[in-house]
Amino acid sequence: MVRKLTFADIAGYLPYGLKVQDEDQDIWTIRQLGNVDPCRDGDVGLVSDDGHYEQYTYIDDIELVLRPMSDLYKEITDKDYNDGKPFVPLVELAKAKFPCFDNYDFNAAGMFVSCSMEDGSCSEWYKYDEDKLSIEEFDLLHRLKFDFRGLIDADLAVSVHHLKQNPYDK
Repeated sequence: MVRKLTFADIAGYLPYGLKVQDEDQDIWTIRQLGNVDPCRDGDVGLVSDDGHYEQYTYIDDIELVLRPMSDLYKEITDKDYNDGKPFVPLVELAKAKFPCFDNYDFNAAGMFVSCSMEDGSCSEWYKYDEDKLSIEEFDLLHRLKFDFRGLIDADLAVSVHHLKQNPYDK
């Protein structure tokens, strides 16, 4: 069975400016799911980066633009996150899980997180585990446009690294 892109694959990313690539290799931002204009054809509403052009297209004619999961462990930038300054997404996930987050240390076993609380301090190991993610961690994966659903491997998304320029960094 061939996997198809669905609204469920897109919905979580929608509030965060998800980019897509159309059949002509042009990059657009999804602005809506569904078609509210009976005079136009398509089931996904798109808008250009400058906001001057809008179009509707079919979900089968787009690929999402996502970051591969390997970027969790690398320093990246995102114009809409952390004031555009470099950060390591895995560290940001640990901060989402541990609100008392103070600092961290990477080593062979994973990431050691230190937290300060009113009644003392604690230390925890943080390891990315997709089966045990909190809502805050899922929200952050959506916000940073990570491909935790395996859409790049299914040819339903394109990696930011396969584009001339990462649209989330400009």
